[in-house]
Amino acid sequence: MKCSVALCTYNGERYIAEQLQSYLTQSVLPDELIVCDDGSTDGTIDIVQEFVRQAPFRVGFFRNVVNLGSTKNFEKAASLCCGDIIFLSDQDDVWSPGKIEAMVAAFDCSNIVAAFSNARIIDGDNQDLGYDLWDAIHFDNQQQRMVRQGRSFEALLRHNVVTGATLAFRRSQLGAVLPIPCEWIHDAWIALLLAARGRLVAINRPYIDYRQHGANQVGARKRSVVDRVNEIRTKRVLARQYLDESMRYRQAQQRLGSFLSAIQRSQIDEKIQHLENRSGLRRRRLSRVPVVIKEAISGRYRRCAYGWWSAANDFIYEHVEINRASSV
Repeated sequence: MKCSVALCTYNGERYIAEQLQSYLTQSVLPDELIVCDDGSTDGTIDIVQEFVRQAPFRVGFFRNVVNLGSTKNFEKAASLCCGDIIFLSDQDDVWSPGKIEAMVAAFDCSNIVAAFSNARIIDGDNQDLGYDLWDAIHFDNQQQRMVRQGRSFEALLRHNVVTGATLAFRRSQLGAVLPIPCEWIHDAWIALLLAARGRLVAINRPYIDYRQHGANQVGARKRSVVDRVNEIRTKRVLARQYLDESMRYRQAQQRLGSFLSAIQRSQIDEKIQHLENRSGLRRRRLSRVPVVIKEAISGRYRRCAYGWWSAANDFIYEHVEINRASSV
């Protein structure tokens, strides 16, 4: 199978040369690299152009006239790829030499639509931070088992565990996932829709060094117990956030349409209901008790969020209500 790498760049001069070099050390080289730059004003353009001149494979370099933002830039990059398998790539990571070969091998059955790996977490100076990506994003043994059992859609409705920098998927699925709604982060959207259409493979090997340098859009910082306690003490939750999230899942539900099985439709309906119920939490903590207890007893905190941790947070966080009449 031919492989394409979709790389998005924006003011990445500090790290991008190292990422580009890691493509050249692959045991199986990509067939093409598509680079979409989102209006860099530093030395990124010069570094990429120099790479284009010496790369042993095709490189398509596209510069956006206006800044699209990461989601739409990845959408553009993926749409320009011609390979059978599309690898998404951030500009500031480093790929292990066996990444492409190992991940392509995961597509050994026609019903496998995507694969994603673990990652080693490094800092801005390439120092190992002592934990891996799956630890940081709470992709625990139970969710890993669900993915192995072909229940990826159910697992992803709890929370997204697929990081775009570790993701590869079949180009034949592009028509189903594009365009990506602006309200979504690209990897969460792609992973959820693909999980409803086929099997995902989770590879517990760190095939990239995932860099944490303070300017990551999302990042994967591992939080200690102290960090979590401090967050509980200071975080303010807007009820609007829950309604916005429920709207995003309605977008996914509408896009998937008839591809959803009866079970999957029930699961996403439950996710939406859970979010809408949580949007009704009030500022006064005692008034939240009935909603929190109802969601806990129903099991929706476990099936649609982070379990008892989410329930505890809903009770402890400072909640900011919205005027529902004006929010429609």
